[in-house]
Amino acid sequence: MNLRLEKVKSQLRRVLGNIFISKGKDFGIDFVSINDILISRDLSTAKIWVSFTSKTDQQKSFNNLIKNARTIQSLLYKQFVIKKVPKIKWQLDTDLDLECRIEKILDDIKRPEDKN
Repeated sequence: MNLRLEKVKSQLRRVLGNIFISKGKDFGIDFVSINDILISRDLSTAKIWVSFTSKTDQQKSFNNLIKNARTIQSLLYKQFVIKKVPKIKWQLDTDLDLECRIEKILDDIKRPEDKN
């Protein structure tokens, strides 16, 4: 992948992360993880695979995301610094291995280390 697409991908991940942090509760989305982003060469579309690490039903959270997709897209237009902002196509990532790794990392962060 060329450098420009990598930069757009990185910026897209950062801006969407900020949107989810600030507005996620308003959309009915608790903890969302952006697992992968695939951007077309002409920057017209971006497929984004997400998973939800909250204890609620993943499909319910994904439905809330789809229901609020237009609002999220408009927030993205306002915060993205490039002229051509990709149209987002959301995908629910149901990879259980990744979900288990994320849960383990979150548990390790929450649990204080024993220093004996």
